Amino acid sequence: MAPVERKLRVRRFIASCCFVLVYVLLDRSTVYFQIWPSISAWYPPTGLAVAVLIAFGPGAVVPMFIAACLAASLNYHTPVATYSYFPALLALVGIYASGTIILRRAVKIDPQLRAMRDVMWLLFVTISSAGLVAFTDTRLFVADHAVAAGEYVPAALSWWVGDAVAVACVTPFCLIYLLPGLRRLLGYDAGGGDAHRVARAAGSHELRGWRRGIETGLFGLGLLGALWLAIGGKVSRGNELFYVVFLPVIWVAMRRGLHGAAVAILSLDLGIIVALRLNQRTARELIILQFLMLIVSVAGLVLGSLISERDVNEQRLADEEGRMRLLLESTGEAVYGLDLNGKCTFCNQTLLRLLRFSAQEEVLGRGMHELMHHTRRDGSHYPTEDCKITQSLVNRKIFHSPDEVLWRSDGSSFDSELWCHPLIREGEMLGAVVTFVDITERKKAQDALRQAKEEAEAANRAKSEFLANMSHEIRTPMNGILGMTVLALETKLDAEQRDYLSMVKSSGESLLTLLNDILDLSKIEAGKLELEVADFSMEDCIEEALLPLALKAQQEGIELVWNISEDLPELVQGDATRLRQVLMNLTGNALKFTSHGQVGIAARKFADTESDVGLQFAVSDTGIGIPEDKRKKIFEAFAQADMSTTRRYGGTGLGLSICERIVRLMDGRIWVESEIGRGSTFHFTVRLKRAAAHRPVTASFGERRILVVEDNGVSRALLARLFKRWKVNAVIVPRPEQAMRLLEKPCEPGKDFALLLLDRDFAAAGAERGVLAAVRDRAGASLPIIVSHSRMLDAADRELCERFGVLRTILKPYRRAVLQEALAAALDGAPQPAAVASTAPLLERQAPLRILLAEDNLINQRLIARLLEKMGHRVAIASDGAIAMRLLAEQQFDLVAMDMQMPVMDGLEATERIRAGERSSGVHLPIVAMTANAFEEDRERCLQAGMDGFVTKPVTTKAIETEIARVLALQKSLLQEVPRG
Repeated sequence: MAPVERKLRVRRFIASCCFVLVYVLLDRSTVYFQIWPSISAWYPPTGLAVAVLIAFGPGAVVPMFIAACLAASLNYHTPVATYSYFPALLALVGIYASGTIILRRAVKIDPQLRAMRDVMWLLFVTISSAGLVAFTDTRLFVADHAVAAGEYVPAALSWWVGDAVAVACVTPFCLIYLLPGLRRLLGYDAGGGDAHRVARAAGSHELRGWRRGIETGLFGLGLLGALWLAIGGKVSRGNELFYVVFLPVIWVAMRRGLHGAAVAILSLDLGIIVALRLNQRTARELIILQFLMLIVSVAGLVLGSLISERDVNEQRLADEEGRMRLLLESTGEAVYGLDLNGKCTFCNQTLLRLLRFSAQEEVLGRGMHELMHHTRRDGSHYPTEDCKITQSLVNRKIFHSPDEVLWRSDGSSFDSELWCHPLIREGEMLGAVVTFVDITERKKAQDALRQAKEEAEAANRAKSEFLANMSHEIRTPMNGILGMTVLALETKLDAEQRDYLSMVKSSGESLLTLLNDILDLSKIEAGKLELEVADFSMEDCIEEALLPLALKAQQEGIELVWNISEDLPELVQGDATRLRQVLMNLTGNALKFTSHGQVGIAARKFADTESDVGLQFAVSDTGIGIPEDKRKKIFEAFAQADMSTTRRYGGTGLGLSICERIVRLMDGRIWVESEIGRGSTFHFTVRLKRAAAHRPVTASFGERRILVVEDNGVSRALLARLFKRWKVNAVIVPRPEQAMRLLEKPCEPGKDFALLLLDRDFAAAGAERGVLAAVRDRAGASLPIIVSHSRMLDAADRELCERFGVLRTILKPYRRAVLQEALAAALDGAPQPAAVASTAPLLERQAPLRILLAEDNLINQRLIARLLEKMGHRVAIASDGAIAMRLLAEQQFDLVAMDMQMPVMDGLEATERIRAGERSSGVHLPIVAMTANAFEEDRERCLQAGMDGFVTKPVTTKAIETEIARVLALQKSLLQEVPRG
């Protein structure tokens, strides 16, 4: 055996003995610091053992087992022949060893926790292992009657939290500060200087010298003050002020990163243990305090690792920039400046090397043309006035020559690639900067620059991988906007007011959809976006997509048209929201790039099977068109056909990229046909499931005969299809002259026209007066007239319509509900039921309930209370969870509608307290979350807290009613299955 190897073995043996000794002493300290009989707030030997297992691997299992056996015998006097000895210790060592093997071999974390990924995996695996150890060994203690069977769960939880606190504070501290040096001492690591250099560089923004000492002292004072306020001070009662300890931990983590957070958390937890020894708490308070210690430890580690990783990424980016600057200096590219006389004003060392000058003084102030550009390749004189660089100074134009001959000071020449860039400031020519490079080194330099660019872009992508969560702050006011609009729509309104408020509602819903799309962007990039499957009407989807865009089209005078083929099913199954998003994006783009004419949506069936149907959509416009070489680029993220497009028309360049990905998820494809100056047509296909339900026909006008004048072919086809469905005998003509002849022609008795639907857009400005007058002359004053139009009517237009007895005006694009309502008013004198029937079955009307609404926002209080009252329920309001608890203690309620985020006491805490109180009473009060937190993890948190239902803001009557019915039905079924004894 070599002397070095022998020395390392001796060191490792001594280290193992020291580990056993420290483990037993730390275990003994937990016995001394037990705050309550058999309860300790933490168990540091576990943290130390886990750190050693991670640092040294399975070789540390034997010392750990020996240490655990000694601790059990010396500190707890555990008999050997019991379940609590060998079986429990084997389970403890085996589970933690298995967890660390997962961390080392499967997850492959860095033992020094240099990345946030390492910290998150460490916390997840070790805390999970702690729980498995706690519940396994506590069961063995129950078998030995060391723990009462009734105390199994509390004892296991106490064990788990104690171990979890230890692995969250002791383990990171040991891995960061103690074990790296020990590994080097024991010969496991040869060096580690690069890692330390990165760590020091990452903390280069921190204070140095005496300022750092003062800051460290302030950290200590902050921790002591927080401990005094939270635990030891006279002002502390229970654990209400424990949140104060978060402040110094956050402060240290923000300033010192993970290294500082690890020290702060260990110091804080140790201080808590000492403080609790001096100021004892009740068992219940201690259990809560254990969980709070765990939360502080985990939060501090996560924040510290996030800050450290950010610092490391920033340093790496700075290193990349420094390397790029060094690369530009060392890849052979020469740079020099010229004044207006062509004399050199500055140059770099590369120029001196390439031209073989020894000092800058030999170049500065001299004419560069005479110095290096004086002779052509063929040896003839190259006059200054013919030089392209000199001409660039005169013409103020950039000059680039891919192959230029330059001359060195010793008379030799070389081929180069040369660029000349004029320097212009506020219109004044200052000179030029000329760069050149030896062509023989060009490829090498280009490859290096490309690699550096890709690395810089990768670093930039890493900085933007997390999308900020603004859902709650946006959804809360959006709930008020949409909800109050719905309430307003249920009041008495005239047709125009109802139309405007419907647009407000639809635009708000579109804004909400856009918010969801932005929040889902990261899921789209990660390929994790999931499509919903629900029955919907294709006509509803198209109308809802066009409604928010109608106002812009009307203001611009652009006609919005749409139609679908007659063979399309009335209902299909798919994600209507995503399909509507694609249609809105494509139609919005079409409007953006169209100044006159029309924008249309058409849909047809291209494939048909028993289970699904293939649909092809076409969104066409009469806009500027797209060049052929740009048609593929526009579907890339952040790309547009021309960068000047962004400046002129706006937009992020994300819309078409998102559309392409959504269409791909729907098993389709998207492409564009375009002609410059004549417009574009975006085609896309999707595959949707057939719906089992069928929509009943809800309108019939008894074969009444009407005359329609509509010049747009798409709109004529739409009206013909709708009137056929509604059993209207419609005569549709494109020009008013044809209508005049039909009105003059005698009709059979009972076959006269009962209504005239007149398109205003066919006529030139001012011509509509003559048309309306002619219609009245031929048809008389009794014929009802409805005028459709694409532009908003001004006062003169309205006065003209009133003068000639126009019954109603309709804004395009045509909407079935509005058109049907207008026909009903004109033909029958009373409105018909809406043309759009709900695809969902009507909910069974619930008996009136007594509901407690816990909501802090005043607008949302009024809105949700009003919606519930209109359902027939009685509502009491609490502005926070504490008030809700008081009202529940004083009154009886059938259901609680609970917001998540409220002051004083949030909805989750209130729910947990309600459920805790129900354990003794056996009564279960239904609780439904009504919250602006819209993520799946928020739903899981509510269910884990004990809530029965979940409604996302903005709320709707249908959503509330459906969820309440579901929750009550579920509770009823559970009561029937499990009768109370």
